[in-house]
Amino acid sequence: MNRPSFSSPGYTGYGSALQLSSANSQYVLVSRYKNMTYTSFTWELWVYPTTLNSADSLMLGMCQAPAYSLCLYLMMRASKPYFAFYGNDCAGRTIVTTGEWHHFAFVYDYANRIQYIYYDGVIECTATDAGPFLATQGAITIGAINNTGGATPGSYWNGLIDQVSYVSRAKNSTEVLRDATLVAYYSFDTGLTCIDSGPNGINGVVGGTVSSINGRVNQALQFNAAGSYFQASGFTLIGQSYRSYSLAFWIMKTSGGGMILYMSSNPNTLGWCVPFVGLNSAGNIISQGWTSSSEAVVVTGPTLSLNVWTHIVSSYSSTNGVRLWVNGALIGATGGFVYSSSGVPNSITIAANFAWFSNCATGNISLGQLYGAIDEFHIYSRELSASDVYSLANP
Repeated sequence: MNRPSFSSPGYTGYGSALQLSSANSQYVLVSRYKNMTYTSFTWELWVYPTTLNSADSLMLGMCQAPAYSLCLYLMMRASKPYFAFYGNDCAGRTIVTTGEWHHFAFVYDYANRIQYIYYDGVIECTATDAGPFLATQGAITIGAINNTGGATPGSYWNGLIDQVSYVSRAKNSTEVLRDATLVAYYSFDTGLTCIDSGPNGINGVVGGTVSSINGRVNQALQFNAAGSYFQASGFTLIGQSYRSYSLAFWIMKTSGGGMILYMSSNPNTLGWCVPFVGLNSAGNIISQGWTSSSEAVVVTGPTLSLNVWTHIVSSYSSTNGVRLWVNGALIGATGGFVYSSSGVPNSITIAANFAWFSNCATGNISLGQLYGAIDEFHIYSRELSASDVYSLANP
């Protein structure tokens, strides 16, 4: 309504996100009623608030009448997450930052009469003794709420909304954390068709002479010749300084140079481009990040053994800086710093040594095509815990 627009790319780095202007009273009307009475459910969505007002900013709503348990509000109230059935509510405590992508999950557990709000995968609010939603009619509005059924809604959203989803059950905390922070997962079990088995569908591609072999877990990719690589693009949060990240994978090197994992603002042309994981000239595994002054911050690990599967995790948070884990063991950490990112959705390239890489920053990592295999590649928009790393290193 009132001509909302679309912004490309969306959260996933492809497609579009819904762009709404509160000044222009823009919203989307879904006229069909959604029955959520006397049942569990989960709403999830990604949002990028441009501004938040001092009252209510609605992400999604459905209202029969402004009376107890007859109006569903998924919103911000005074810039804090708020989940309401009208007089039967769950109020968050954290001020939501504007100008950043955030994941929200609003969960109602009918069996236990509990409402939950999750903010970027972390529990934000729990309301017990929450009776069920009771509305038997109404229309869904995205970006506004219509309390009366009249022609003029209110409490408009200002910013982007993407990846809105609904399931008729209460997701648990593990599922929500996965949806909010697992950016992509490539098992490489589908041959050379690199399907993303994570929640975002960011499929990858291979180039050059690549084959599918028996891996550490089921199948893996093997890079057999110069110019062979795996690449995927559209990692929005990995390209932002305000979010932590973790890169986890199994690797078996057979020969070649030190290029393991490169990030870049463009997939195939020169731009912002730096190696995050690789080998130095002595064959030691390197995990590194980049400061606001464009200096490499480095953790040096052990020599990477040839023809042996090794599990690697490279992570970053503003608190711990870069951390390197090898086969489930923490090797070292740099200490906190501010990560200097590209500011745009990133591409990730594994194994290749493109000619234009010579014009990029390298830090302590030696250039050169990596020959060997990669398996079970996970990308997260959070810093993994020790128990997370242990689980990945012991499949």
